[in-house]
Amino acid sequence: MNKLTTPSLIELTEVFERSSSSLTDLEGLRVQGVPGWDLSKYTHITPAVTKHWLNKVGYAGTMPAYRGEEKVPVEITEVDGTGPSNFQYRCPETFRMRRVSANAIAVYTVKPEVYLDYVAELFGIHNAARSGIKQASISGCFWKLGGARIGPSQVPIWFVRDLGVKLDQVLTHLNDSSVSPGGLIVSSGLDLPKHIQLPKSFRVVNLQKALVEFTRFSQLDLTYLERLMSQPVGERAIKTNKVYFNDSTSTLSIGSIKESWKIGGVKQAKAVHCMYQAACSDVWELTHAEVLDAAYKGAPESERKGKTIQHLFKGNAKWEIYLRITRRGHIAFNLASD
Repeated sequence: MNKLTTPSLIELTEVFERSSSSLTDLEGLRVQGVPGWDLSKYTHITPAVTKHWLNKVGYAGTMPAYRGEEKVPVEITEVDGTGPSNFQYRCPETFRMRRVSANAIAVYTVKPEVYLDYVAELFGIHNAARSGIKQASISGCFWKLGGARIGPSQVPIWFVRDLGVKLDQVLTHLNDSSVSPGGLIVSSGLDLPKHIQLPKSFRVVNLQKALVEFTRFSQLDLTYLERLMSQPVGERAIKTNKVYFNDSTSTLSIGSIKESWKIGGVKQAKAVHCMYQAACSDVWELTHAEVLDAAYKGAPESERKGKTIQHLFKGNAKWEIYLRITRRGHIAFNLASD
């Protein structure tokens, strides 16, 4: 899988959410998608991203044009001949005909199967379990991606588009007796309003919020999702946007440090995991004893006795880049690294 950068996935997700928006095409018929003049605002959706992830589904029949300081809709007509600018509209200020490129009025939609396969890949869902991507539970807006490991549990993962409009349909579907209780619903748009409770202990999360925001390539904050799934219904899970520890790969990422740190030692990883769990509860400094106890948990007392932080990270010079001694007997993440 060719990974998208985090900004590219965030923008692509917004376009996916908007791909159900309706416009009128050149023949006066309804077409759903995002027009080129809006797509050009997304700086991380490059021509390569457009080619792989988007479909051109038609051309808009109207577009906004300035009349003074306000924008008004103008009708687009096709000009005889060929070329990149064989469309035109009448300027609402000068009343002269102006050319407009085909790319500017083309209507694009994100390819649902390609996009949802990518999200399923982020969750580590096997290809054989993704049949719900091709057979939507609710046409065009609600899909079951499959099951994913989140913490100690195997969790059904769903994806919803246009939740604000389709909420009643989604609730009706989830209340059906054929739908198993519990699961995580990932939304390409809005989170669920606080006053609305989903049935059967389902949770909803906006995809952007589920991502580690400061890593170059897109990855899920699985620790945050585990906390979200374990919280009582209605309570908010805590997420830190400063640091992320991937427990499965023992990799530490800090927003202020460009490179991530892949930790080789098991005890070192246990120590950093302990610090990250504390940070998720907004505790940013621990005593050496707390960290060492976590690192040597399960080890013989003789192995733990007399050990210091320096002993624990001996032979791994990187630790002083990512961690720092804050005061005597205390340690924290190095969030202010140059």
